[in-house]
Amino acid sequence: MKTCSYSYRVFLLELVSVAGRLNISLSKNDVEELTANFEVLSEDFLFDEAFKVVQETHSRAVDSYFISAAKSTSSALVSCDKRMIENAKKFGVKAYYLPEELDKIIKIIKEFKDSQVKT
Repeated sequence: MKTCSYSYRVFLLELVSVAGRLNISLSKNDVEELTANFEVLSEDFLFDEAFKVVQETHSRAVDSYFISAAKSTSSALVSCDKRMIENAKKFGVKAYYLPEELDKIIKIIKEFKDSQVKT
C-alpha cells in the first residue's frame, strides 16, 4: 500500500547524505526498504513545474523539485530548510517548517490517517 508520501529520486541521495553526516551508513537496500511506501516521481514528470518554481521564487534548483513535487501532487511540504519552506509558500504550496511546527504536522498526519480509515 502506498502512503501519502511523494518524493523524487534526488531525495534518495539526500537521505543517504544526511544519514552519513549523522554517522549512519545506509546501503541501497536500506534506502529501498525505507522508501518502499513512497511514490517516487520522475524528474521528467516534475521538470516543467520545477522550472516555473525557479522562475518565480529563484529557489535553489534542487529545492524546486521538492516544491514542484508538492505542488504537482496537491501535497504539503515538510522540511527543516527554512528557505525552501519560504519559497514553497511563495509558490502557493502548503509548507511546514519542521523544527517550529512539529505539533501541527503531527495533527495533520493524524487527521489524514483518520480520514483514510473512515473511507
